[in-house]
Amino acid sequence: MRVQYLFLTGIPGEVKSDLIATASLINMLAKENPKAVFGVQKYVPYPATELYEKSIECGLVAPQRLEDWIQYGWMNRELAYPWISPDNLRLIQMISFCSVFMFRENWLNTRSNAFSLLKKAYAPIARKRFQGMHYRFFPELKIARMLGYRGY
Repeated sequence: MRVQYLFLTGIPGEVKSDLIATASLINMLAKENPKAVFGVQKYVPYPATELYEKSIECGLVAPQRLEDWIQYGWMNRELAYPWISPDNLRLIQMISFCSVFMFRENWLNTRSNAFSLLKKAYAPIARKRFQGMHYRFFPELKIARMLGYRGY
């Protein structure tokens, strides 16, 4: 049975131990079901919700113009999150980035053959990085951004 899990990170009040617990849960679920598909997204504050109000209290600058709402989307990881420390942000980025590559089944399997090869080559590195919580030195993310990928 193929199960798909989606994890939400970057919620106001989330601390490093919460992020590490999320990564541990992902590891445990992946071991239990190697065919599981994982996604890790960063919370997006939308108006008229309790978390949006909490985000404002934590320093989020609410959009003032219609054009400012463009950056509010689930794929936009560039939104300023004043409640997330730079260290926790790097940890979130590592969890999200590595989870795409480290599991056998994933949405990336639908991409090009070149991307499939990249995924196979990087998967062991992603697993080691993820399992050891090695996120402080993370050149892969910079390389992905230089290649034009903005998903993390």
